[in-house]
Amino acid sequence: MYNWKAAVYDREMMREWEETLSTLLVFAALFSAILTAFVIESVSFLSQDESEIIRGVLVTISQQLSNSSVPPFPLIDTFEVPRWAIAVNSVFFASLGLSLLSSFIAVLALQWIREFDRGLANITSPRDRAVKRHYRHQGIESWHFPTLIAILPTILLAALVLFMTGLVIWLQRISLVITIILAVLLILVAIFYLITSLLAAFYPSAPFQSPVSRLFETLGSASNELIWGLYNALIVRGSNSDETSLEDSERGGPRFNHARREDQ
Repeated sequence: MYNWKAAVYDREMMREWEETLSTLLVFAALFSAILTAFVIESVSFLSQDESEIIRGVLVTISQQLSNSSVPPFPLIDTFEVPRWAIAVNSVFFASLGLSLLSSFIAVLALQWIREFDRGLANITSPRDRAVKRHYRHQGIESWHFPTLIAILPTILLAALVLFMTGLVIWLQRISLVITIILAVLLILVAIFYLITSLLAAFYPSAPFQSPVSRLFETLGSASNELIWGLYNALIVRGSNSDETSLEDSERGGPRFNHARREDQ
């Protein structure tokens, strides 16, 4: 009975993980393909455009033909990489790196999932099979394998945020109107994601659970414990010490007065 129920549970668990990772791989592949097209274009901003050099030489030759006093075209390379180009390529390559990292971990996770029940069907003893399965399941829980799978979409989301940030920086020098529209959309999406994560952290029944919401829940619990600890340390213990000193003064007062009368 245990082996049958465990097999049903394991099949459902593995099927859910495989569907999640397969969907993530498809999205990561599409996102990486789109991002690569932008990276190919943005990398050209890190070096001087050869067509601009040719254009400058031709303009100089044309001016010299009409006016011999025009100086020759300067051969000294005075090109400097713009700061916006460095920023755009930095966030683009960081985004591409995170996307490839999430895909790499997803592929490894699929292999690890397939190894979970390998060889269990060949074990004839029901007791040995149950022990082996329980041992592997404990390894999954102790090594936080479900948490690893749950973090992968967050990594891909961070890559998407970096890509959109680089796109906003790039569009600033092209069109201010498009930049403002894109920035507003990004802010609205970020606010929506933040609100849903906070709702899931404070309301367990909310259907917006994610690794970020669990992180907010953990931070909220830690902050609550810290506040209550400080309250108990500063307020409760302080009031108890005040009451103790007040009782001691009330007890010591009559004795002190009685001792003064005996001295007199």
